[in-house]
Amino acid sequence: MIKKYPAFSKLKISHKAEIDEFSKNFPPYSDFNFTSLFTWDADDLTKVSLLNDNLVIKLPHYASGKLMTSLLGENKIDNSLAKLLADSDKLEMVPETTVQAIKDPTRFKVEEDFNNHDYIYNLADFMKLEGDRYKKIRHKLNAFQRQQTTNLQINHFKVPTHHQAEQILVLFEEWAQIAHQSPADSATESIMLKRLLSHAASLDLLFITIGLEDKIIGCSIQEILSSDYAIAHLEKASHVPAYTPTFLAYKAAEKLLDYECKYLNWEQDLGIERLKKSKLAYRPEFFLKKYTVTSKV
Repeated sequence: MIKKYPAFSKLKISHKAEIDEFSKNFPPYSDFNFTSLFTWDADDLTKVSLLNDNLVIKLPHYASGKLMTSLLGENKIDNSLAKLLADSDKLEMVPETTVQAIKDPTRFKVEEDFNNHDYIYNLADFMKLEGDRYKKIRHKLNAFQRQQTTNLQINHFKVPTHHQAEQILVLFEEWAQIAHQSPADSATESIMLKRLLSHAASLDLLFITIGLEDKIIGCSIQEILSSDYAIAHLEKASHVPAYTPTFLAYKAAEKLLDYECKYLNWEQDLGIERLKKSKLAYRPEFFLKKYTVTSKV
């Protein structure tokens, strides 16, 4: 059981059912998704609490690493925000559904947090690739398929074998080198990936992989939620053959449609220009917006 505020519970795998049961009543904000919370908790600092039957999370900020607090819920929000702001200077990444539940907006200063909006994609539209807005994606897919890729193997599975897990880890290491990822970021993401792999059976994941000559060259790790949504937890691909990342994204969307998903949450861009450009290229249908909240008093 999650403790009640001001007490906090250190996040554990045993909290999955409770957090899933709570979060399914709201749009699938990535920051309150159990799998995201659990697997990205590289330093074991993430904590959770309940306040007025709302979910409070405390975790290191993705960019600064400083501990931040956020809140998801719609019950007695003014009172809940006031209590949290008595202990924190500000609340970050507060979902729009929570902000909309504020009764007295004169008490709080609410600012949109553009860098942390979740990108939401319409999977059916993405599969059709119609119109000028998908022209570049069509070009990349056509270019990929013109290459010598007749030996491609497209696989999907819920729990990787030991051999598949090892290949996915090798793919990540090769990607990190090519992408010139910093040692710190690589270490954090490596911990996240290993948790996804080792807890796959408990986390209800779907792995979509692209193989070429008995080597995995692309891997997309998705979670199908109880609603019409899926959420993308990790997607890595080699750039040889060219445009493999685009082909992987397309195949992942195709498989999610087979599972009757309508939308994909591809999480936020964190203000990183490279990520922003990449995510916008796939034409999000809308965003799950988040806000920073401080007290006006």
